[in-house]
Amino acid sequence: MAERSGEAIGAATNSTIAVTQTSTPGSKSDNTAANSKSKQEKLCGYLNKLGARGLVKTFKTRWFVYGTDSCKLYYYRTPQDILPLGDIDISSASFSFDVENTEKPGLFEISADGRSYFLEAKDRHTMMYWLQELQKRRREHSYKRTHMTRESLEQITKGRRSASIGGDLDYPPILSPVVAPEGTVGEDTAVQGGGNWSLTNFKNEIRNTVATYFRSNRHSEMADVSTSPMYSPSSEQQSLPAVQECSVDQSLLQVPQQQGQQKQRAGRDFKLSSLKRKFRPKPSEDSEISTPQMGGQDLTCHKCRQLQLYVVSLKDDLQAIEEELSANREVVKLLQKQIDILQREAQARQLLGSQGDPQVFEKIQQQDKHIVDLEHLLVATQEEKELFKLQARASETDLKGITDQITMYQEMLVLKDEVVISLTNQVFELEQSQGQPNKQVTVSTNTTLKAIADAKEVERLKDKCHGYEMQNKFLNKEILELNALRSDDESREKALIIKFMEMEAKFYQTQSKYLLLLNELHKPQRGGEESRTQEMVCQLLEEAMESDVQHRVENLFHSSTGSTLDCDRYGFYKLPSEDETVLVTHAKQLQRQSDELASKMKEVDIEISNNVKWENFMVGLGNREILRNAELKMLIRAGIPHQYRGQVWKSCINFRISKFRERLHPNYYQELVRSKVKRSNNKHNPAAKQIELDLLRTLPYNRHYESLDSDHIPKLRRVLLAYSWHNPCIGYCQGMNRIVALALLFLSEEDAFWCLVAIVDYIMPPDYYSTTLMAAQTDQRVLKDLISGKASNVYAHFEQCDVDISLFTFNWFLTVYVDNIPPETFLRIWDTFLFEGTKVLFRYAIAFFKHAEEQILQQKSQIAINKYMRNLGEKMTDIRRLTQIAFNEINPFPMKHIQQRRHYHLAQVKEELKELDAIREDFKSNTIPQDRQDYWSDEDI
Repeated sequence: MAERSGEAIGAATNSTIAVTQTSTPGSKSDNTAANSKSKQEKLCGYLNKLGARGLVKTFKTRWFVYGTDSCKLYYYRTPQDILPLGDIDISSASFSFDVENTEKPGLFEISADGRSYFLEAKDRHTMMYWLQELQKRRREHSYKRTHMTRESLEQITKGRRSASIGGDLDYPPILSPVVAPEGTVGEDTAVQGGGNWSLTNFKNEIRNTVATYFRSNRHSEMADVSTSPMYSPSSEQQSLPAVQECSVDQSLLQVPQQQGQQKQRAGRDFKLSSLKRKFRPKPSEDSEISTPQMGGQDLTCHKCRQLQLYVVSLKDDLQAIEEELSANREVVKLLQKQIDILQREAQARQLLGSQGDPQVFEKIQQQDKHIVDLEHLLVATQEEKELFKLQARASETDLKGITDQITMYQEMLVLKDEVVISLTNQVFELEQSQGQPNKQVTVSTNTTLKAIADAKEVERLKDKCHGYEMQNKFLNKEILELNALRSDDESREKALIIKFMEMEAKFYQTQSKYLLLLNELHKPQRGGEESRTQEMVCQLLEEAMESDVQHRVENLFHSSTGSTLDCDRYGFYKLPSEDETVLVTHAKQLQRQSDELASKMKEVDIEISNNVKWENFMVGLGNREILRNAELKMLIRAGIPHQYRGQVWKSCINFRISKFRERLHPNYYQELVRSKVKRSNNKHNPAAKQIELDLLRTLPYNRHYESLDSDHIPKLRRVLLAYSWHNPCIGYCQGMNRIVALALLFLSEEDAFWCLVAIVDYIMPPDYYSTTLMAAQTDQRVLKDLISGKASNVYAHFEQCDVDISLFTFNWFLTVYVDNIPPETFLRIWDTFLFEGTKVLFRYAIAFFKHAEEQILQQKSQIAINKYMRNLGEKMTDIRRLTQIAFNEINPFPMKHIQQRRHYHLAQVKEELKELDAIREDFKSNTIPQDRQDYWSDEDI
């Protein structure tokens, strides 16, 4: 209530002032302009609201006021109330109504915050006006919020289209504007007096009543009389003309006149009666729509309406008093029960005395309480029994009356049947006497009646069709309005994300500089002043590291893992380097996070656009399979969103191995695991030992593979062993474990197995993972040739310093870049690699060198280059810039040229391997004794 009290009280105060002005004599002509302006600016009026609590939900009339600043619809019991009974958030609400509800044509629904509010206007026209105005104000509020956010980030959103304050939309008007109805909407419709009390907001009801009472005491006596629903400024003077106008007996007007005289005699009694009238329910709008008749004449004058409202309020007071009496009776019963319990407890204390056993007293107390409960239950049961007897007697009396009515109706039916038979005989005799013409008259009469009935049915269907047409137009407009609101929400979200990322990047950058500065100052110094500075720096360092530990503990509290290190959504931890202190590593990590956020902030528009494109693509795809085409190729190069990555990867794998899988058993992998992996002890499998050794070396900095108890380790073991049985020629090679480990983060176990099959057997060239790694060595020489043409400065610098780049790039190719490279970077590489093939490996390798060209050229020695190249992958965080270099700046990049270089270098590698085998055979035959040659392997030589 506190967050909405400001505007809600202001809205109530404004409506109260407006009511006072309109009810004061002579104020109408003086404030015509102000009232007309208020009608245009303020949306308020009476609506019937369906109660949300209770077994029997009924409509209660409430005074609704729209709050412009908060975009909420506040509802009060009366226009004079200060505090609202509740509010409805319109900013995120949707509106609808039912055409088929002919009993309540003004009923409409507002859905907001997971709740549905049912409101009823006086008629359909008033309902459409409320819906129109609520839509308009909701759009204005959304635009204001978006406009304020855009102004705060003007440099980011420069050049974007802006709508007018009036909520102008990009679509033509669907529904014609609805004119404001007279007498049902606006401040002029406010009627002073009480409404139906809300028991759920009883505190606010008391506060509103007391505030209204004291506010009325500050006015003059004439103002008190004028604001009362039972008194007018000249009630005594105008009573006779009112009676003459309405032709109502003078006795009907004696009640307000006598009360007016009593008020003049005793002011205190009038104040108490005025306070009582504040608690009376306000008459509903239905009483004004269908005015009852008194004495056979319509109650059209103001005085008669007051009398009618007074009678209705007295009836409501009687009902409220009866309900209060019933509640008081229940309270008396509960108090009497408590008194009986206390009396029995006192009697027990007297019997036991002051030195009685507490346990015995406690047992007696419980028994006494149980006895009292049973006694009161017996009384209640007897009362209920008597009530049932009375109800049974009443039911018997009603049943007897109904039986008598049934007997009477049966007798009437018999008589009517006799009359119908006699009339039928007479008609038959007339037809026989007059002949055929009467038949034609009867047929024509039936045809006329049928035509009239058909015309009425056509009119009814036309009205129904018109209602459905209006509902359809309104719902279409509502959909367009909600779409516009969604667009505004996306704009605000984007602006806030940019602002947050900018502030977070500045924070990381500042914290990184702060830690580095403290690290520089944290050195031994001489002198007293220097020692005090040293103590201060040490204290600041401790505080900085404590805050970092606290941040890590908070991350641990929100995560389900047992590690104290930060990890991303893929499960990768960030560990400090071996040759750096924790402080320096943390400072560098903060700087790297700042750089990543800065790069993301620059590309936020592109990221949002890419997500929208992928969403549209997946929605249009439906349940169909993904097919290779140019559109999908460009989407994958722009990056696959996290939620679609597993599905797209699986489709890319099926592109490669679908025909191969058709020739195999549908459950090939399960059979392979069951027959080879689980049943055999794998001692005869030469790859089993190496696989077991490499399990914990795979991704040690990922929480899914950090220990033998991690969830993905058994899956990794089964997939690698299954492939070693599937392809015995290759078995297992180091590097395959990382491929499978990454695939398991997005694919199921079986899909990860087929991913390994697709990469090793179909995407990579033959002998890439063989014992000689012939194809892998060939690709390193091809890469060297490509670097000499695409990054000649880097190639020349490497040649000058005698640096072999294959020392750093060999693992890139063998593990498909799952090697000391940020996850976001190698995941984007995998996206394009699975779709386009091995050419992507060369593209990104050259992009790495082009991106770090300036830093590489600054390293002047072989040792410095080797040190820098060892950590080059960690610095490749700007994946969008790398993608731009890989697919745009180094073009043309034909696959034909790569194949030619592969054939050329593959022949050289084969010749070198033959020479190496010859050297081994020569060494084996000349050096090793004949009887021990069988114990030496090629690896030993």
